[in-house]
Amino acid sequence: MPALPSKPFGRCPETCVSLAMRETVELIVKALVDDKTAVDVREIDRSGLSLIEVRVAPGDMGKVIGKQGRTVKALRSLVGAVGAKQKRRLSLEIVETVDERA
Repeated sequence: MPALPSKPFGRCPETCVSLAMRETVELIVKALVDDKTAVDVREIDRSGLSLIEVRVAPGDMGKVIGKQGRTVKALRSLVGAVGAKQKRRLSLEIVETVDERA
């Protein structure tokens, strides 16, 4: 019989939560946009707050934001709920990138 893990199931360290949340956001955003290669999701830790920054191609910004901001609001709710469950502050930002061709 295999040995049970030393930590209880369903709990993982802070880095595990942040990594999983970053990967989840990236998966969702890539499903929404046309240019999947331009999706860049980064995590920045600032004094007790983990900020997840999402960058997409300028033409895909509207798809990530959604009508009246509903899509980005849903993403922020998801990130906030996971943070609350893990007793951490998680935040999501959509960062506008400048189109270098213009």
